[in-house]
Amino acid sequence: MIISLMIVLMAITERSDESFKHLFNPINNFNIRFRSFNVHFQYDNSPIEYDNSLIEYDNSLIEYINK
Repeated sequence: MIISLMIVLMAITERSDESFKHLFNPINNFNIRFRSFNVHFQYDNSPIEYDNSLIEYDNSLIEYINK
């Protein structure tokens, strides 16, 4: 059962559709969680730089959704 599930997930990640690759690729998911952790929990004395980092993070998500 587990092996067949892994084969199905591997087949999904091989699709050309980027959204499926993103959803089922653990490396990409880890990168996004890691980036969101850095953006939301980093300590920054200058609020303008902190806002810019949030905007950059949002733009990366919008670019992904628009693909």
